[in-house]
Amino acid sequence: MPDTNYIEFIGKYFGEPELGLLIDQLEMTEAPKIPRGNIDAYLQNHSKGIELTSTDENGLDIKTLRQYPEGVLVLSNIRFYGSEVNEFNQFEGQLPMNLIFGEDKADSLNKLTTPVWINSAKTKFRWDFEGYCLGCYFNAECQPYKVCIQLPIK
Repeated sequence: MPDTNYIEFIGKYFGEPELGLLIDQLEMTEAPKIPRGNIDAYLQNHSKGIELTSTDENGLDIKTLRQYPEGVLVLSNIRFYGSEVNEFNQFEGQLPMNLIFGEDKADSLNKLTTPVWINSAKTKFRWDFEGYCLGCYFNAECQPYKVCIQLPIK
């Protein structure tokens, strides 16, 4: 897992072989199921510190660069957790953009371009890239504790 480029999986749908290999690699054994009335399903591996969100293709609120078969679940978000998220162990693989849990906020921000969004407390940041966006959440000690990659916002 350390060398996995998770960004390339964003936008894949369940049933594509590449996504199946990732699910196997992450030891996620259950198929994603959308609860009644929702458009998202979640797969989690608490021991590995990772969570996948899949969205019904009909519920995608952005225009992707591809067409999907009717009714498939599209991988829309991957969250990597640090040690501060209670029910998850810290993710031990390579984080996107070479971010590191526990590093100083300034070091994290220097690895990226200017963020397109910052919350008022300056604890949540978002960057938009071609085909995906990246979010980083910082704790009171100004260290990243959660990183996510997802389909673009717009």
